[in-house]
Amino acid sequence: MKTFYVVDLDEDKVILRGSHNECAKWADRHNAKVIGCGGDPCFVVREEREVSNWDRDDYQFPRLLAEIMATQDKLDYDALCESMFLTNPEDKMKDMLDHLKTVSEFMDRGMPEGFAFSSLDATYLHHCRPFSHEPYTDEEKDILLEQFSEMRFVSKQKECYATAARLALYSGSHPDVPGPLSYADGKANGKFFPMAHAWAVINGKPVDITWREPHEGDYRKPEKLLVRAERNLASNAYFGVDVPLMYLRGLLVRNEVYTSVFEDYQGGQPLCKSKEVPWAEMLSA
Repeated sequence: MKTFYVVDLDEDKVILRGSHNECAKWADRHNAKVIGCGGDPCFVVREEREVSNWDRDDYQFPRLLAEIMATQDKLDYDALCESMFLTNPEDKMKDMLDHLKTVSEFMDRGMPEGFAFSSLDATYLHHCRPFSHEPYTDEEKDILLEQFSEMRFVSKQKECYATAARLALYSGSHPDVPGPLSYADGKANGKFFPMAHAWAVINGKPVDITWREPHEGDYRKPEKLLVRAERNLASNAYFGVDVPLMYLRGLLVRNEVYTSVFEDYQGGQPLCKSKEVPWAEMLSA
């Protein structure tokens, strides 16, 4: 059942009656914009040019990827990224920040009650920072090889939160003794577009063994995991927030699931409701 309907229509405007959200959705679908209220609860919408599906990126980009996957036995990701000017971490970081800012501005229609930000993207922009993509030193490589050789789990695709948390929490000699690895959560830009992601950290540098090439399996050999981590460090952009292991441990115990600190719905999404991180007092104690 429709929750709004067109009240009046002329050459340059449409008046809709219904909720603001429904009117905004209608405007988005018709490449229009809500420009004001024409009388409660009517909204004036100025129509712009008609856009066909052939001109819409949200239609054509998935179609392009589907065609590429359907017509190539082996997809050359590097060549495709190069054609899209996504060849190095600097380009990917700029692309990711532009994406977050664009979405944040688009979603800025007022903050929900009790929240400090109008959208999750705005939350990322406030709390996160770029991570280094400088190569690992020989000493850091030795530490990572030792950590990978002592892993009591297998890193699997699409399990970034579990992999990063386990790497960081198990890196110490005891759960209460911090090791050489820490934990970070945020956004990362890899092959095509920014995604919510988590990774371990050594001296400010991402240690990501979750993302992999299509032909790679669930490697166990430390040498292969190090190659994967080095490749991700050199080619991807990481934008996140450092999460203390004490806070991370409490989050896992409470929620009983590996999840993002930004999407901690069971805990009430504290990062979205304050411009201060919820572990600030923990660090100052």
